[in-house]
Amino acid sequence: MPFSRNTHYLALVFGIILILLIAMTFITFAFGAYTVYNQPNSYVVAKTTKTSSGATLTVQASGLQNNTQRTVWIDPQFSANNSELLIPNSGFRLANVTTNSTGTIFVTLNLSSSTLQQISADGQNPHSVWIIGVSGLVTYQSGTFLNTTSDTEENYTASTMGSPYTTNFFWISLFGFVSPVSATLGQLFIAVWTIYLILFAVALNGPVRNIVGSMKELATKGLDGVLSNSALATFMVYPVALWGSALLALLQQSAGIPTGSLPPADPLLEFVELALAPLREEIGFRVIPIGLFALAILLSKKRIKDGFLALWHPSRYLKKNESYDQYRRHQLEMYVLIVISAVIFGAAHVLHGWDIGKLSQAAGVGLAFGVLYYQYGFAATVLLHWQFDYVVGIYTETTNSIIVNTYTYYGLLTEVAAVASSIALIMLLVRRLRKPHVIGSGSPIL
Repeated sequence: MPFSRNTHYLALVFGIILILLIAMTFITFAFGAYTVYNQPNSYVVAKTTKTSSGATLTVQASGLQNNTQRTVWIDPQFSANNSELLIPNSGFRLANVTTNSTGTIFVTLNLSSSTLQQISADGQNPHSVWIIGVSGLVTYQSGTFLNTTSDTEENYTASTMGSPYTTNFFWISLFGFVSPVSATLGQLFIAVWTIYLILFAVALNGPVRNIVGSMKELATKGLDGVLSNSALATFMVYPVALWGSALLALLQQSAGIPTGSLPPADPLLEFVELALAPLREEIGFRVIPIGLFALAILLSKKRIKDGFLALWHPSRYLKKNESYDQYRRHQLEMYVLIVISAVIFGAAHVLHGWDIGKLSQAAGVGLAFGVLYYQYGFAATVLLHWQFDYVVGIYTETTNSIIVNTYTYYGLLTEVAAVASSIALIMLLVRRLRKPHVIGSGSPIL
């Protein structure tokens, strides 16, 4: 890349920041997956093996108090107002066990077919195995509970790695359909990994220029270069949307509007769900309302092939087949659809268990997803969504010290990128308002 007096050094530095963010995010993707799948993030590991008369449950636990009695308990329930108070008759108390001199337990228990049927019918999914220490009965808010010890731990279900898993993969906005295909979590994760590798390759390669060509354009033409590549554009939007979303949540909470959270779940299942969510939710909340509208427009013009390709990248194939006035008119309609889909996206989060504050937070992020899908296509919006769910989830779903410490550097990099990207987006927006974009001229955004 030749340098001269006309080189846009600040734009080039900005591009390098985005490249570092792309690289670190991808490394986080791989390393986080390896860590979660190979190093349990709980002191309790349970594995179930089927037998002719039922099943055996092997439980290995560590980090407990030495030489003390503990109870192996399946699916216990706790007080809604105090997580240390156990409801005595909830779940299934399997056996009392005693820790050794190092505070560890290794025991294999037999589960009869009748016990398995009762466990299957208790409404818990996935089922969880706990090692519970009880220090006595307590009365709390007109109820009697068991007071648990500080070393009470929930299991990390190692058996789910090889167990059949069926997911609600197909979504139409707020409605889900169970996939007929079952796979182990390992098989499912490899399949999803492959899809994201392909999407990364697509984003790095276009839609106007590949990432190398865009970096050259950054040096020679300034910030416009970042808009010619999907990966650079996506990673420019990501830190702004990430920290903007976090700031909105803080402002809402200070005003008494809670965002809430989902109840805890099996770490492996939750981790795979975070990997699947960007794919299925972008199909349901972006491709179906926005992409199908672009398809309908082009089918009305008898552009069948380009109509279906518009599901992948709406603006590209609308530009290809429409006049400037037609495109601008349909662009306004598209942005109305983007807003509607974003609001529905926010409402879906509330319906699935979040508090009301999640509506505006998810809707704001949904706007970014919709704009990227329209302007850069399916690969860009999925990768942005994946960063919010999967990458952030890596740091919240594991207690591995290496991952936790890495978050300090990753968070700092996203903060720097957020400031630089905010400035860049404002400059690009001002430039576009002063000089209307001409269809076919190159950069696809705004």
